[in-house]
Amino acid sequence: SGVVSLPSNTVSVAFPQPPAQPTNLKVVDISTGPSSIFLVTWSASTGAVKYEVYRNGSPIATTSLPNYTDSTAVDCSYNSYYVVAYDSDGNASLPSAPFGVSAQCI
Repeated sequence: SGVVSLPSNTVSVAFPQPPAQPTNLKVVDISTGPSSIFLVTWSASTGAVKYEVYRNGSPIATTSLPNYTDSTAVDCSYNSYYVVAYDSDGNASLPSAPFGVSAQCI
């Protein structure tokens, strides 16, 4: 005359792994004129579908490719870039190591 309960369903929760941290960040001045145009490149991250590019701590672009051309850097300024990768669920990687470069003075 005891109460018998049915076994409960087991629920497993999977915590998504964020994309791999972008690596090998490089910034090269590719300009042919008086103002700097920087080509920012990095190694593609496993699991990433997009990347957000940051300059001096502020986001400046989102791209699906592991590169970005920045033509908006201020002349005679020091610029520090880093990149964050995102997967299709919006999970963010750790930021890449920063890469600093100085823009040309006109």
